[in-house]
Order: sequence, then C-alpha cells, then structure tokens
Amino acid sequence: MKQLRIDEWKTFDAQTWADSPRPGPSLLQSLPVEYFEGLSPIDALALTYSPEAYLRPDQMPPSDPDWQSWLHIGGRGSGKSTAAASWVRSQILANKGGPPQQGMLVGFKSEEVMALQWSAIVDPQFWPPWVRYTLQEHKERVVFPDHNTVVHFHTSYQRELRGHNLRFAWCDELTKWPYPELLFNLQNSLRVDGPTPPRMVLTTNPPTQLDWICQHAMSRYTRVYRSRMRDNPTLSPASIRRAYEEAGDTIEGARELDGEILIGAEGVLFGIEDLEQYRVEVPPSGLRTVVAVDPAQSGKRNADEVGIVAVGECGGHYYVLRSAIGKMDPEAWSQRVLDDADATGARHLVVEPT
Repeated sequence: MKQLRIDEWKTFDAQTWADSPRPGPSLLQSLPVEYFEGLSPIDALALTYSPEAYLRPDQMPPSDPDWQSWLHIGGRGSGKSTAAASWVRSQILANKGGPPQQGMLVGFKSEEVMALQWSAIVDPQFWPPWVRYTLQEHKERVVFPDHNTVVHFHTSYQRELRGHNLRFAWCDELTKWPYPELLFNLQNSLRVDGPTPPRMVLTTNPPTQLDWICQHAMSRYTRVYRSRMRDNPTLSPASIRRAYEEAGDTIEGARELDGEILIGAEGVLFGIEDLEQYRVEVPPSGLRTVVAVDPAQSGKRNADEVGIVAVGECGGHYYVLRSAIGKMDPEAWSQRVLDDADATGARHLVVEPT
C-alpha cells in the first residue's frame, strides 16, 4: 500500500465528518400517526420488524450503488453496532427464496463474536420471531433454512481465510485485530456475484496511528461514517453527561466518546509533524536491522499493549521500517515479530523481559 502522509490523512479525515449523515429521526419516528391507523395487521407486523424501521439517517447504509465497504468509525455507544447488525439482518431476510449465500461475522475473539455481534443481530426487539435458524456452535456457524443462508463466525486471531465464498461480512473492533492481513483475505473471499456487489460493514473505535484502517478508509470502494456518543438519542442523558464530565476534555475522551482520530499524543518527544519532515519513501540499501518488542503476557482487555518496532541503521541514521502497537497474546506478538524480521531482513531480535 502507498504510505499515508499526515497532511493527506487530515484532509480526508475532515472530509469524512463533512460527508457523514447526521443523526435524525428514525423511519418509525418520521411517519405521521395517520399512517399507522391505515395499516393492516400484517403490514403493521412487517413494519415492526423491518430492519430499517428503527435506524437513524446516520445508521442507514450508503445509498450509492458502488460501495463495497462501509466503515463506521465512532465513539462508544454511538450506535454503530446497531447499524451493522441491522444491515446483516437485512442481507439475510432479503434472501427469501434466493440462491444460496454465505456471510461472516469477524470479531476479536469468539466470545465477542457471540456476545457483541450475533446477539445484536437476533435481538428480540428487532428479529422477526417467525424466522427459523439453527446455531451450530461446534461448526462456528448459523444456518437459516428458509433464507438459504449460512453465516460463519471467525476471529481476528485466525488470519487465514480460505474456502469461503461470501456475499457479506461484518467486521468488528478493528483496532484490536492482531493480523491486518485478515482484511485482505476477507476481501478476496467476498466474491459471489449478485444483485449488489459483495459487501462488508466494518465497525471500530478510532485508530491511534496511521495504520491499515486509515488505508482502507481512503479506498475509493469504501464509504466512511463518523459518529459521537452524544449524538445518540437512545442513550440515557444522565449517562452521556457523566461520561463527558469525566473524560470530555481529554484526548482519550475525544477518541472514545466523540470518535475523533487523533494521531499521536501530547507530551511526546517527537510529534507526528516532526517525524513527517524526515520521512523517506525508500530506505537506503545496506541497513543493519533489528526488531525490538516490549511484550505482554496476554491479550486480555486489562493487559498492557505490546510495542513492536523494526529499525535499520546506516551511516549513523536510523530508519523505522515497521511498527505496531496493540493488545496481543504471546502467540500473536511473537508471530508478528518473526514476520517483521523476515520482511525487513533483521538478523537480531531484542525482547524486553516481562
């Protein structure tokens, strides 16, 4: 991929906020009372369980026909999971009598796929109770016999993805994925033709560096929506007020609550703008390269983040060739270290004792 520059990203970042639909009333909130009085019992039931009936404008999928990825970057509680779950629900229900199709849910870990994604899709408030499905946990999939659909479960710790021919996918918690290569593999599996392009929706909190998420956002096939916690009218006003009182004026609050993508941090020795002026497109030949890692003992939520960097030296100058930071278990970070060493030709590894 082409290396992103901070000025390019800032321009794009601002444009996504300008282009994103803003919150507004849902379909059910917009319809006049007279409309409901004229509905038959069957039409009223259909509207009650319509996948789009409860969505705000900022939760509706892009209207143009050419998108292949819908990337929803938002603050916590902003409603991005509801939007994604409704979209997956619509892909399933629209296939009544259609050809066989496969979809996929991808999350950080299997328990999160079940708790955060699958449970949102079949939420009793939105899921039509007459639609049958069989959950086959031992096969990591669910089958919808009346809609000729199979939805597979996958975790981001499994970067290989082979043998699937998909029509749709929902990818969640991208900032926690240890293997960005999984997205590339997933895109290659979304290849079954149909009335619309094979598509996926991606939901995530803001990335903290110019990484693969930003690269994917800038693809011409990606549509990016941005959202804030305070814009979600379904949340408790008291909870929103408390969250902003506690963290609203901090960098963490801007990221976690308002979905702002802030590259870098305050108080660092070298800022992003400082580093940009010394960036080179191609490092010199003859580098002596080392990969260093500050590890963690697990990839759990409360574990420390792992830092990995590959640096080459030549003529007294040092070049950062690769870097990564995130929550990874020992298997994930050790494999990433080996991959970076292989890619950069490093002959030495430095591991800080835990």
